[in-house]
Formats: sequence, structure tokens, C-alpha cells
Amino acid sequence: ARTPVGRCLPPTNGGRRITMRRERTIKCVVVGDSGVGKTHMLLTLQRGEPPAKGETLPAMCEIHTTNVEWRPQYLPTVDRGDSSDADDSRSRSPAPQKIALEVFDTCAREKHARLRPLTYFDVDVYIVAFSVADPASMEHVASLWLPELQKLGRKRMKGGARETLCPVVLVGLRTESRENSLFGEATEQAGRAFAEKLGIQGYTEVAPDGDVTDVFQAVVETYMKNLKVESCAQTCVVM
Repeated sequence: ARTPVGRCLPPTNGGRRITMRRERTIKCVVVGDSGVGKTHMLLTLQRGEPPAKGETLPAMCEIHTTNVEWRPQYLPTVDRGDSSDADDSRSRSPAPQKIALEVFDTCAREKHARLRPLTYFDVDVYIVAFSVADPASMEHVASLWLPELQKLGRKRMKGGARETLCPVVLVGLRTESRENSLFGEATEQAGRAFAEKLGIQGYTEVAPDGDVTDVFQAVVETYMKNLKVESCAQTCVVM
């Protein structure tokens, strides 16, 4: 069961109970080859900074729930034909929203192959990670990780009659090692083209300085877009 987010305040205002608005919770599971940097990325999310150089990292990160501030994409308005848009641009940008992310790390070792699917229950977004300094790990996205998710990671849409794969974000890691790789390298353009070829909804990379902000912004953005598609599937009628 998910950990509830939000709380109830003591009864006030004539005995009526006032309930704080619950934050939206997104369950995200991270898969990918061993050694590509999945746990490093999640520890950075937990701590707010990358692990120290030389630090011994665990084989897998514990389940972690954290709040992220999602900045919805810019929403244009109708052009009114005037040039006074300097201050108006702020009013057209939606206010940031707090989103609770429940993030699950996974282990790619063969002995954990039967345990991994236990985390695939009720997932909202998958991150499939690879190292841009090791293109073989990118090849495994298509040959190993997507087939595993297609087989074991599907869920039934609310009100739907069939199961479907949750949205996937492809994430390039080890970008700081891209130019010095002994195994070749995958450019950002190659990563985006690869994601598009596989039908993956989003592609992003961890910044060379270790900043993971863009990654989890992409996770929330992909989830929100999928909500609109799911809502339409439930309510729209094709004439």
C-alpha cells in the first residue's frame, strides 16, 4: 500500500474537520544494466547532491519517497496583438506543483530476475537507464529491459478492458564519461533517435555535474501527459 501523503488538522470552525489537500503520488521504478549509475542517480535525488568520489555505494537504493517541484511546461495564450508581454509571460506560466515521487531501485543481476517483477505492481512511470559511455547498455534497452517490462510490467488502465505498458522515460547516465569512453559513446542525438525508434515517450540525461533535476521533471511530465491520454480513452467517443 502506498504511504498516504497529507494530513488531517484537528477539528476547527464549529467542529468540522479540515483536510489538507493531498499531493499527487507517482510510483516510479528504475531498471537498467548493472553499473550504469542507477543507484548513484537515486542517491543524488535523496541527498540533494551526488555521492562523494570514492564512496562505496550499495548494490541497490532503498525505496524512497521524496517531494519534487514540478514546473509545468510553458502554456501559450492567444496573441492579443500588443507587445506588452514582458510581465504577462509570468502569468501565462503555470505555478509549480509539489509532486510526491515514490522511487524504486532494482538490481540487474541474474539472481534477482525473479524478484524484480515484484516492484512492477501499480507503477505509474518506468525509467530505463543506460550509460552513454557504454553503448552495449543502450542495446540492452531494446533486447532485455523493454521486453521484460512488456511482459511483466503491464497494468490495466482504469476503466479499460486490456492491459497496457505504463509510460517509459529513457535516461542516459555517465554523461561525464562520454568523451573518454573506451567503448565508444552514444550522443544525446543518438539517444533521442533511439527512444523515438522504440516508441519510448521521453528521453533525457543526467547532467555532467550530476544534477538529476531534468530526469525527474521528465518523469512527472511524461506521467501528466499519459493522464490526459488515459482520461480521453475513458471519456472520448469516436464518431
